[in-house]
Amino acid sequence: MKVIKTGIMPRDAYKKRTIAIAKGTYTPKPDEPKIWFESPKSLSQVFNSGLSRQSLNQTPPCNRSTD
Repeated sequence: MKVIKTGIMPRDAYKKRTIAIAKGTYTPKPDEPKIWFESPKSLSQVFNSGLSRQSLNQTPPCNRSTD
């Protein structure tokens, strides 16, 4: 399994960082996160939705609700 680093950064700081990268005034270091979230809450929402889909996919078809 590959590990992907994630980071938390306010939207304004992320915009400034992205613009600096585009201008060439900032080069991200190889060990910096590749995926950024605005808050711990937004990060947890991604993990929670992924776990919900994963558990649904692992439930045998005979036990799934047909609603």
